[in-house]
Amino acid sequence: MKAKLISIAVVILLLVLALMQISGVVHDRQTYRQMAIDGIARSLAGPQTLTGPLIHRACTKSGTPRSLINACKPSGANFI
Repeated sequence: MKAKLISIAVVILLLVLALMQISGVVHDRQTYRQMAIDGIARSLAGPQTLTGPLIHRACTKSGTPRSLINACKPSGANFI
């Protein structure tokens, strides 16, 4: 009877040790996954920049309500 209890305790101890090793591997992989996600986010989510000239056209509208539909008189093009 005593031998059975000792063998059960040894089996439980071995299973707990194996479980601890597996949880260590899982933790390491979760850490590497988070590092990969952070690295990709840093490389793709940089500051947004706008390049090239922009054209700004100021429009003035005047007249009756019917003539204002789709009517826009550009007052000049300004490069920003």
